[in-house]
Amino acid sequence: MAQSAIRYRDNTQYIQDAQLGDALKHIFIALDRKVSENPRQYGWLLQAMNKWWDDFEHLPPGLKDVELDEWLVNPKRKADFEEILNLSLDNVNTELLIEIMKFKRVIDMNPHEYDVFKDIDNRVLKGEKVPCPTCGEILIYQGPDTGKHPSIICPNHDYTVLLEVQRVDILDKLGLRKRKGSR
Repeated sequence: MAQSAIRYRDNTQYIQDAQLGDALKHIFIALDRKVSENPRQYGWLLQAMNKWWDDFEHLPPGLKDVELDEWLVNPKRKADFEEILNLSLDNVNTELLIEIMKFKRVIDMNPHEYDVFKDIDNRVLKGEKVPCPTCGEILIYQGPDTGKHPSIICPNHDYTVLLEVQRVDILDKLGLRKRKGSR
């Protein structure tokens, strides 16, 4: 199965193309809820989602890369995108949780940290007892049932390791828009 890349600065995460489509759908659903509240704040992200979905639909397997550098051009945009990613983690299965966390990891991590934390999320979610690379305490998965966004944390230092035309167009592309007369 082909894999494409999620890139930000010097960080890269790889995601299977099939999971990329599902991840983009969940991210858009979270974005759509926020755009209703504040369209001006998230308009740039609608443009980004439109481009990423267009690439996903039209580029060949393995070349459906999500380039974040051109969109996350300032701290405010990065914070807005992180907020949407956190919202998109609500009510997803473990497999999709891992894939969406790749977006979080690629924007949160310094390049040297990537090697240290690589695959920690997969191991913890599979039930392995994984020590925190910083202090050695066993990492804990905090699921949505705790009332918080799903994440993997270290209890010692509370550091999260894992960290309208356009709307209609994207809804249509994702097959999520309700048509008149449909349920």
